[in-house]
Formats: sequence, structure tokens, C-alpha cells
Amino acid sequence: MAELLEAVADLAARGGPALWAIAAVGLWVYAALCLAALDARRAPQRARARLTPTRAGIAAAPLLGLLGTVGGLIDSLEGLMTAGRAEALAAGIGRAMLTTEYGLLVAAPALVLAGLVERAAERAAGELR
Repeated sequence: MAELLEAVADLAARGGPALWAIAAVGLWVYAALCLAALDARRAPQRARARLTPTRAGIAAAPLLGLLGTVGGLIDSLEGLMTAGRAEALAAGIGRAMLTTEYGLLVAAPALVLAGLVERAAERAAGELR
């Protein structure tokens, strides 16, 4: 367990504040998708209503990744200006790529899941009529 906590702390330190925002949005999106999936058969209208704000969160995740990308590139340029070494450049670019990756990792599967939940809710609504 200590190794896991250490790995999470290391990842958070490398990713910066944008990575924390992506993690928060990701948790919220997947929790909302779980609730919508549970509602899909019993209450399809409620499931669809849950999907509207969830899609906003799905759209926000890559944008937060882009924010981290910009922050990482700024850090790398500042590090290059002050230190003048390639290591400073590499660290910032690594942070930039990390936040981009996690933003996409949150959004892409969530978008697919939202489509599946919506389809299930549409089928259930058709069966209820």
C-alpha cells in the first residue's frame, strides 16, 4: 500500500494541478455514468438527464489535459531559460505529455460508455411504451 501511495504522490507531483483536476473530473464522470447506467432500465428519462452534465465533464477532460500541456511547455521553456540544460526541457515536456494522456484516457472511454448508456436508456424507453 505504501508503494501505491508513493506512486500516486509521484504522479501528482509530475502532473501538477491540471492532473488533479483531470482526476477529479474523471471520478465525477465515471460516478455519474455508473448512476446513469443503473437508471437506464428503471428510469430512462432520469438516465438521459444524468448524461447531459456528464457529457460536459467528458468534454472538459481533454481541455484540462491541454491546460496541463500548456503549463508543462511553459515550465520547460522557463527551465531552459534559467538552467540552459536539456534536462529542464525534458521534465516540462514530460509533464505536458502526461496531462494530455490522462485527459484523453478519461474522455475517450467515458464517451463510449455514455453512448452505451444512452442506447440502453432509449431501448428501455421504447419497451416501456
